[in-house]
Amino acid sequence: MSCILKKDTWRTRPRAFKPKVRTGCKTCKIRRIKCDEHKPACVKCRSTGRQCDGYDENTGRPSIIQPQDRCHLQGLSPQGNLYPMRAPPQHWDRSALQFFQIRTIANLSGYFRSELWERYVLQLSVLEPSVFHATVALGSLHRWYVYGKPPNPDPSAFHHYNKAIHHLLRPMNALAKSVVLVVCYVLSAFEALCGDYNASFQHVCSGIRLLREPNTIGYRNYLPRTTRTQHSHHDDEIEEILLIHFSRLDLQASSFHPAWTISMTEPDPISRIHSEVPISSLEEARERLTALLLQVMDYKRGREKDANHQAADSDIWRIRIGQSLSQWWDAMEAWLLQEHNSLSSKEHNGITCLRILYLTGYILLTVPRGAEEILYDNLRDEFSKIVEYASVLALAPEDDSEHSCSHELGILPGLYLTGTKCRDPTLRRRALALLTSCRRREGVWDSESAAKVVSRIISIEEKSGKVHSCRDVVEGSRVRDTWLLKPSNMGRHAPLVLTRRSRPDAALEIIEEQIQW
Repeated sequence: MSCILKKDTWRTRPRAFKPKVRTGCKTCKIRRIKCDEHKPACVKCRSTGRQCDGYDENTGRPSIIQPQDRCHLQGLSPQGNLYPMRAPPQHWDRSALQFFQIRTIANLSGYFRSELWERYVLQLSVLEPSVFHATVALGSLHRWYVYGKPPNPDPSAFHHYNKAIHHLLRPMNALAKSVVLVVCYVLSAFEALCGDYNASFQHVCSGIRLLREPNTIGYRNYLPRTTRTQHSHHDDEIEEILLIHFSRLDLQASSFHPAWTISMTEPDPISRIHSEVPISSLEEARERLTALLLQVMDYKRGREKDANHQAADSDIWRIRIGQSLSQWWDAMEAWLLQEHNSLSSKEHNGITCLRILYLTGYILLTVPRGAEEILYDNLRDEFSKIVEYASVLALAPEDDSEHSCSHELGILPGLYLTGTKCRDPTLRRRALALLTSCRRREGVWDSESAAKVVSRIISIEEKSGKVHSCRDVVEGSRVRDTWLLKPSNMGRHAPLVLTRRSRPDAALEIIEEQIQW
């Protein structure tokens, strides 16, 4: 202590600077030595007879956008010490940005076109450093996902991720809210592709909170575009488009995470959607369906409300949503009959995708909350149509890569529902085969992890080995709910939670086990 008070006068020369290594194993960190980072156990630990305690899964993960109160960027601290803050070579930036412009944008919108990705994100990436770095980070990560070489993403992707947050914290000029929203959206796609679903959901939460603030554009009016007042202000136009996109992310999160709280629903959306009004475009059909599917998920979570904000009878509410879904289907089919010959192949794929999402919502709505699993056996025709439609889209050539990814829901939730809830042994195995072969990501949904869960549920429910039809799977052996706890796509493992009720009067059995994919 006395040496410290004398300002280290015993030193003859300053200590050489050596940056701390934060990516080594836990044992080497404790010993304060340089780790060779060999996995699963480093050589330095093994050579000295020590036990290597492994690596932190989230080492090197940047911070998350967390808007707080009036200051949307309070609490942000990009961890620049994890990666070199000096910019990578300029040709690398151009290469990653070019990959984003040519390949990533075409993938992220899934089976649809996206004005947000194709127009606004590209424009803002030229004008705003935060958006530029976010797009370069996503382009670099997507390139790694497509080609898979080297085994881990280039650290420069996380460098640009940190730089995006840095420029949000310390902008040269005041940032428009639309810029912060765009960065939230792009970084939610980055985290979903990384497999850090909790981080992706936090970005989605941040964007939704910004959109719902009083000075932000109001709730979406689901009327034909020609009957709406046109916005003249550029930021309002972007925010209106972002409202639609974050609604779809809200639906995506609610379909994946059992504890997700749906935020993008209106007080009485059924009366405002006007499903009997003719549909005039594919995008309008998609917007209306998203609003209805959010209501379906709200019903399944038991949070339905009527127009007077009082608890409504669940059966009446379920019937109202079902009627609106049927009206949507009729309106969409009528529009398709009129426009069929003028639609492109991509638009036809988009219609097929909407049909899968509609059938998925219809099945979830048809089986009431808390009902016996055997009721799903009455929906075999709907499950069969999902598999039929998904087979068409799984073979549709989206790009020339082996892996496909988007930030929109497509075929995976429907195939997962078929594999887990359809007890027809042939049909559910067709769904499993598609999940295994399609090798695609849809936001937080991953075909490989979904296939692993479906395979595990089939083995549990068909343990007797004598299953020739749905009737052979008894109610007591049927799995009710399934979800993954904090899945890690980098590590390709997660705890799987299953629930089952062996008898009608028995308590709900909760099973937790590890799965690897």
